Amino acid sequence: MDNILDAHYFLLPSQGNIYTLSKITQTNGVNKVLFSSLKRKLFLLEYHDHLDGCLKPVIKEILFTYIPNGAEIISLDVFNKSTVCDDFFIGITIIKPNPDHNNETYLNIYSEQDLDVNPELNIESIAQNCLSIDLNFVPYQLYHTQILRQFDDAEPRRETNSFIYYNIDYQFYSRRITAFGCECGHMQISVVDTVQSTILSSHVTQFEGSVSRVQLFNLCNYVNLPALDLISDKHRKQETKDEMAINVVVTSTLQLSAVFMDIVNQGLNVRCNLEGSDKYDSVLCSCLADVDMDGEVEIIIGTYAQELLMYKYEADKWELKSRRSLELPIQSLLYVDVTGDGMRELIVLTLGGLHVMQHNQDLVYDKLQNRLKQLFKNEELPTVEKEKDLIEKTEDERTDESETDDANVSEYNHPIFVTGN
Repeated sequence: MDNILDAHYFLLPSQGNIYTLSKITQTNGVNKVLFSSLKRKLFLLEYHDHLDGCLKPVIKEILFTYIPNGAEIISLDVFNKSTVCDDFFIGITIIKPNPDHNNETYLNIYSEQDLDVNPELNIESIAQNCLSIDLNFVPYQLYHTQILRQFDDAEPRRETNSFIYYNIDYQFYSRRITAFGCECGHMQISVVDTVQSTILSSHVTQFEGSVSRVQLFNLCNYVNLPALDLISDKHRKQETKDEMAINVVVTSTLQLSAVFMDIVNQGLNVRCNLEGSDKYDSVLCSCLADVDMDGEVEIIIGTYAQELLMYKYEADKWELKSRRSLELPIQSLLYVDVTGDGMRELIVLTLGGLHVMQHNQDLVYDKLQNRLKQLFKNEELPTVEKEKDLIEKTEDERTDESETDDANVSEYNHPIFVTGN
């Protein structure tokens, strides 16, 4: 991970946990990061253009209502319920100690920004509009997903204890893949036909200790390529069957973390252990990142022993390629373009603060130059007029694709919050 450099660091007044880091993605493509400490403090990280032409990080505390004194934040999550404007929901779960009775737990849902008055994202306004729901259990992860059809409730029975982490993915709006891990080490995946509301397959395995995270992914780092004639078909990368397959990475607090390959077709039969992941205390988090910018994702895991470990898939196995030491235990990871420069940053939440790590800009420039040379080798460079025609053609094609996608999604395709307990 030598090509990932520390750019900024922000101290927290108190520690967070594995659930207190989330991204906010606006409809214009701008990303922001919302994170919190346990002691009622929530912060927003964003980047602003400065007069000197440089991007400046800005951290501001957001004062959310209905978080009483003495309460602690357990988890948070954010999603946009609209595809054409910034109409966000922010969910925060809290626990309030009560010496006379059982601890009180709540799910606070913040929304109702007046888009007619102020169509731009205003976190401060959203933070003042709260629906507080009294819970009769202690929540863990807060997660949002989509309901594609009104009565789609087919899932295998889960007679286990507390969920630690939950992840859902969809294939072509007709198949739902669900993975979850529990405090007891139980880990389960299921594949559901959402059209017929039937369970196609379900698989279970057991880990020693708690499962700290499950994450579904493809090997290929997908990018929507523009349909420009200046890029010939021979340069367009065609995804292989292995790259299209859905895999799941499972991190464990006591034993080797593992990746199960092609779970839709193979279930949990193809297991690749992440060798060395059990040597650095408990693994608390993971994320998927194209660290070397080769178009394929690598797995980064964070440990309580303050280590970042990066694994790459080569020769049908996941190999430890590099590691990096930080000063405090690592609790959560995000890989998101928060600076708006087209390159994603690695966001690392530790016990003491938030790291923003960036790709080495010199290496990025060299990589871009080499790829442009490969693309335009022995090919005619486009004229300005041709570029304009191609841009208009691409925009028309995107409009047609958007209309097609909207037609394939039913009227019940709205995100909802899901809490793990």
